[in-house]
Amino acid sequence: MVCCHRPGSLLGLEAALRVVRVACRVDGEKLLAESCSRYLGRTTRASPGIIWPVSDVVQSADGIPIAFESAGTGGRALVFIHGWSCDRAYWKAQVPAFADRHRVVALDLAGHGESGGGRAAYTMAAFGADVAAVMDHLGLEDAVLIGHSMGGDAILETALLRPDQVRGLVWVDTYATLGTPRTPEEVQEFTDSFRPDFVARIDRLVRRFFPETSDPELIEWIMADMSSASPEIALDVFPRAIGNHGRVLELLPQLRVPLVSINPDYWPVDADALLRHGVADVLVMSGVGHFLMMEDPDRFNLLLDVALRRLDQRAHDGDCLVGDAFDDLRGRQVRTRPRGRRTRHGVSGSCL
Repeated sequence: MVCCHRPGSLLGLEAALRVVRVACRVDGEKLLAESCSRYLGRTTRASPGIIWPVSDVVQSADGIPIAFESAGTGGRALVFIHGWSCDRAYWKAQVPAFADRHRVVALDLAGHGESGGGRAAYTMAAFGADVAAVMDHLGLEDAVLIGHSMGGDAILETALLRPDQVRGLVWVDTYATLGTPRTPEEVQEFTDSFRPDFVARIDRLVRRFFPETSDPELIEWIMADMSSASPEIALDVFPRAIGNHGRVLELLPQLRVPLVSINPDYWPVDADALLRHGVADVLVMSGVGHFLMMEDPDRFNLLLDVALRRLDQRAHDGDCLVGDAFDDLRGRQVRTRPRGRRTRHGVSGSCL
């Protein structure tokens, strides 16, 4: 049984085979294999002539090899960071869409994807150092870091490690609210729920992340991919990720670059709480769940383009968005905070 993949795409053959291997451990082996093949063959709109990423490996501060891919030649770099038990393949629809005007980098954090394991403790600070190592290796001096879920915690650490190289941060469904961290008991109970049957628990978790209208093939692909992770590593990372809320509240006041949050409306988003704790802007995308950049990549890419413009325009009080991205978003079920709410980085909201 072989899972097809597009040559040069973010999901390499090894990762594709990893998905197929886990399919043998769960029901619906044939369905998952076919779903993987069809999903990986999809494309999103991209400019013609894009050169697909070149893979490389660099050592992190503790010697763990970190796999990454880079494409494009633009002045400002976009660095994409995945979430828990995921890998750089989750950004496959963003690399070709932005590589015509940016240098685009996607990497596997330690213990994930094609990067090495064996880390003593998979902390958010260590993940932040993984990102910093890739940035240093590539000589990135003008970068926006984009983190999905746990990746948002990691990029906050990187921004503090490399303040002169990072120009802004984008969270992609990292926090829907801020201010009330989980208790240690809640973190432990949630983590322990994965121990009896890791694959089955991942299945239940992933299915909760999607609205009923979501593509079942995408759901099956993500379930198979995430459940193929090493349970030992995943359960070392998990409590550090879901228990990082307090650390984020400590770090946000130290941040010297703006942070924009892109959230789905699948669950309630407390934008006021996010803004109150230092998020510069909150953009809400409707009709999608936790993996919004994969569920509707074209619409997500438009919204990410708006977020990048927000980062550039943060100092201009009351400025409206201009250009194609703003025009394209009208009527596309994208909401933003009302114009005029001040934050310490400028103004929240837009002229939508």
